[in-house]
Amino acid sequence: MSQLESRTLAPENLTATVKASAHESNAKYDKATGEFEIAELSRVIPLPRVLQICLLQFSTAIVFVLLNSTLNRVMIVEYQIDAWIVGVLIGLHNLMAGIRPVIGYYSDTHLFFGYRRTPHIIVGNLIMVLGVLLSVHGLMLVKGNYAMGITLIVIAFTLYGLGINITGTMFYALLADSAGEKHKAKAVTVGWFVLIFGIILVSGMVSNYLKDFSDERLVSLFWIGGSFAILFTWLAMLGTEKRFAKAHEIVLSKKDDVSFKVAIKTLLANKTVYEFFLFMFITVVAIQGQDVILEPFGAEIFGMSVSETAKLTQLWGMGTMLGILTLGLFFCQSHWEKAHHVFRLRAVGYRVLAGLCVPCCRCWAL
Repeated sequence: MSQLESRTLAPENLTATVKASAHESNAKYDKATGEFEIAELSRVIPLPRVLQICLLQFSTAIVFVLLNSTLNRVMIVEYQIDAWIVGVLIGLHNLMAGIRPVIGYYSDTHLFFGYRRTPHIIVGNLIMVLGVLLSVHGLMLVKGNYAMGITLIVIAFTLYGLGINITGTMFYALLADSAGEKHKAKAVTVGWFVLIFGIILVSGMVSNYLKDFSDERLVSLFWIGGSFAILFTWLAMLGTEKRFAKAHEIVLSKKDDVSFKVAIKTLLANKTVYEFFLFMFITVVAIQGQDVILEPFGAEIFGMSVSETAKLTQLWGMGTMLGILTLGLFFCQSHWEKAHHVFRLRAVGYRVLAGLCVPCCRCWAL
């Protein structure tokens, strides 16, 4: 079959590939179960490759600051769009998160141009950036034609939601492929820290760029940000995923081919899934509950400029990183054995930061 076509990984082809790869890597294959010993396939975490993949988080940080911090405030304060409309638009990508399992399963079982993750990440990133650019141009139409402008903004945020869900799903899948079974948690931790650091860095740059705020400068900022978001994505993907990746490179353990329907049923039958869903729901509310409020609050109550409210996101990022580090050292025991401490410290950290937002705004104004 041509490499230009999508190729389904049939179970018999998959088994043959895994066996051949295991022979090359001296991995142990259990004939009774049809699985490989993950310990043999896992490698020491390839930090340079993981850090390169995490460049994708800079792309995510850029669009996060542009939409959730900057455009959010401008739509509510400067353009007087109802806050509930902006809130729905900001949270729309979370409502579209149901596509993530479908995307993940499809990428697990299909190849494009010999790759599983890279094409989805590139396409998802382009869709995401297209949505970001359309959002600011839609905003420019609001004053002249409100209905057309809002319609274009809704389309833009829908594209953004689709793109960020595709890209986010494939990012963590590629991280897991590259880090190996034993080092997934470490790789995800690195990814989170790169994201927060990116938000801190980008927020400072946006604040400096918008000191002399104007519509033209806002549009140019979005084009610059979109260009860098694409650039970081391409740099992250350059050579990080091997074509027709082998078992010892991506850590594969598969007994037989499981349909998507069966996989979902198995997932829903797991009580731990519901508990983790509840935890994630609370975490997302804690993280993003302030998104629509923070910058407009600083503008309307304390008269802060667009440049000044952008720095609030920078302070939020710094406090988040400090909170995770501090509470992590306080709660986590030797060798970081209990993962639930990480979840607890993150939730507590965001709750503390939410409580500090108003005092920060007040101190800034004074």
